[in-house]
Parts: sequence; structure tokens; C-alpha cells
Amino acid sequence: QNNGGLSYARNQGLRIACGDYVTFVDSDDYLAPNTYKANLSILDENSDIDILEFPVYVYYGSKKEYKYIPKVGELTYIEWVNERGFKSCYVCNKIYRRELWNNMRFPEGRLFEDILTTPYIIEKSGKIYRSDVGMYYYCDRSGSISNTITKDVKTEYIKANLSLYEKLNQNKQIDISV
Repeated sequence: QNNGGLSYARNQGLRIACGDYVTFVDSDDYLAPNTYKANLSILDENSDIDILEFPVYVYYGSKKEYKYIPKVGELTYIEWVNERGFKSCYVCNKIYRRELWNNMRFPEGRLFEDILTTPYIIEKSGKIYRSDVGMYYYCDRSGSISNTITKDVKTEYIKANLSLYEKLNQNKQIDISV
């Protein structure tokens, strides 16, 4: 079997998932101890949450590393967009109600699949909750797509963001100016 890539692997996981919730961890990343345990406790106490977002340490191990720690609380898709949540479309620092993924998969053969998928899943959700508990370590790795600057990678990045812009611009409740 050839390596089908990240989207293929995620899609296979979604195909066989049978629990109430799903989440994603990339092979070169990791989580702080008890991240899932603490956040699943929040979900147990609030059964109406469709997506729970938690902190992520982006580009961990590099000079450009930074922590994204969400402001705790509930929000809707429109609020998520208007607060510029789309600027961190990471799929990995969220726990999703599995049924949100019915009829939705990651685009295979594309780069920046998070940008092409996360806003659509968030739009399908009812209640989003931001937690400041735990930490996902999005590790910086030499040779990763994030660190590969070629014409093709830049083109894919621009295409993904243009697709996102067009999607957001269709909704009159959203102000994406500035």
C-alpha cells in the first residue's frame, strides 16, 4: 500500500470511527498529558457542544513558535468567523461531534487541507466551545509542508485561502474586510 497522505489517513479514520466524538493528531505532533481527559469532561457536562477547541502550541520547537490559547466560552460559526477564527484553521486542536463529518471528508491530493475543511465543519456545528485546558503541540519539523517553500506549495496555499475567502464572502452576516 502506498502512502496516501494525511488526508487519506484522516479519511480512513473517519470511515471507521464509531464513537460520539473524533479528533486528529498528526504523526509528528503530541499532546500534553490529560488534554483529552480534561476536555472530554467538559463535553460530558455539556452534551450540546458540537466542537470543542483547546490550546495549541504552533510551530513548537522553532523560532516562530507561539501559543494560541482560546478565550474560554461559547460561540457560533458567525462569531467564530467574525473573531477571525479562520486565521487558525487547525483541525488538530479540536474535538468534533462525529456526525458533523457525515458526508464530509478531507480533500485528498491537496495541501492545506485544514483550510479547505475546518470552516465547513464549523459552519455545520451548532455550539462551539473554547477551552483553555490542555495543549496540542504542533511541532516544527524540517521538511514539513509548513517549511517547504516552493512555487507549488505557495500556489496551493494561495488557492486554499482564495477558496476560504470566496466561501466566507458568500455569507452576508460575515465581514471579512480588513
